[in-house]
Amino acid sequence: MAYVDANIFIFAIENGAKGSDACLDVLDAIARGKTTATTCALTWDEVVNSIAKNKGKQAAIAAGEAMLAIPNLKIIPADRKVITLAQKILATYGTKPRDSIHAACAILAGESEIYSFDSDFDKVKELKRKEPK
Repeated sequence: MAYVDANIFIFAIENGAKGSDACLDVLDAIARGKTTATTCALTWDEVVNSIAKNKGKQAAIAAGEAMLAIPNLKIIPADRKVITLAQKILATYGTKPRDSIHAACAILAGESEIYSFDSDFDKVKELKRKEPK
């Protein structure tokens, strides 16, 4: 089981994007039950917002629906407990605020690995970043 960062979903949708085929493979493995995964409600916002900017509102709606339809993907809220830990991660590691939220969600969900192309997560000693290949 691993945490999945927003860029994995975004790159899977953006054909030709960096690692798009590998990102599709990760999401396919989750959907087929080969593995389970966790992400944050914030991920939905990032995915839909990015796709809306790049492909329009209808593509964004479809992307949001597709993300919510992935079986074996647990979506957890960014509640006060998450934000409190995110604040500590931000202060300790100097990560970006959104990355701090993702890291906090991953840690609180008991994940030790995070699928992401974002090297900001390399600063967080509690997580091991994995790039889809």
